Order: sequence, then C-alpha cells, then structure tokens
Amino acid sequence: MEDPEAARTLLQRIGALGVKCAIDDFGTGYSSLAYLPRFPAQTIKIDRSFVHGIAGAKSGSDQLLSVQQQQTLVGAIIAMAHALDRSVVAEGVETVEQMRTLVTLGCERAQGFLFARPMPPDELAEFVRAQKRAAQPVFADKRLIDPDVGNRREEGRTASVGRSTAPLNP
Repeated sequence: MEDPEAARTLLQRIGALGVKCAIDDFGTGYSSLAYLPRFPAQTIKIDRSFVHGIAGAKSGSDQLLSVQQQQTLVGAIIAMAHALDRSVVAEGVETVEQMRTLVTLGCERAQGFLFARPMPPDELAEFVRAQKRAAQPVFADKRLIDPDVGNRREEGRTASVGRSTAPLNP
C-alpha cells in the first residue's frame, strides 16, 4: 500500500456513509496485524491458508504447524478480533470438519465451497430463491455443524454464498 494514510482517510469517509469495511485475507501480504488499529474495518476475513489446516488437512509441504497448533492460531485470531469488537469471516471453508472446528473456535461467519461455488449473478438469484423456498437452507442443516444440537438455534452464525454471507442458524 503506497499511501496508508490516504487509504485510512478514504475508508473513514466511506464508513461515514454507512458502508462497512473488511480486512480481506487477514494474516497474509498487506493484511497484517498492523492494520487493525489503523483502519476502520468492522470485519476481519481470515485467509484460507489458515483455515485449510484446522481439520487435519495439510496445506502443502510448507505447513509446519500441527492441526492443534493451527487451531490455536486461528482461535487466537478470532479471539483477538472479538476483543477489538470486530466480526470474523473464515475464508475457504471446504469441509464439514473445518466448519465444525470454526464454530467451536467462535467464528461467526464462513465462506467457501462447502456452502456454494462461485456463480454468476443470475444463478445466484435463483440459488437464493431456492434457499428461501426451502424451509431451511442446505447450509443451515444443524447436523452439518453438530449432530447433538437438535432443534436449538443460535443467532449470529452465518455462512457464505459466493463472497457474501447468509445466516447459518446451527
């Protein structure tokens, strides 16, 4: 980022209009810890590279952390975000195990192929209509998250369709 001060000023002006901002790909590249106190973002999106290893999958030969260590790292990011009054979206969720782990760690939003593949706007509109017609969206199945949940509902859990989020209702 060439001019962080100009970016912060612009984000503040946009925020004054009611637009909410997110720090995308948190923990990688330009989305570093240093931006948390400097930019007016309400949401932190945890990069998929952190999410990939939380349920036993190795993200490649460069993955040095154990599953437990990876979960500890993601849990710390979530806890830090919440302590700073930021919401959290986990990117790249592809398995039920990843989603269950994220729920256990306190993550309130997720996006990834587990919920839907990216789709053109006309297909997205039909997908949303189909989800509304169904009494319960496919990605809101309580068994997906926790087979012992029964009919209990928790507010605040969400899942992503494409790159936007929708209620998960575990």
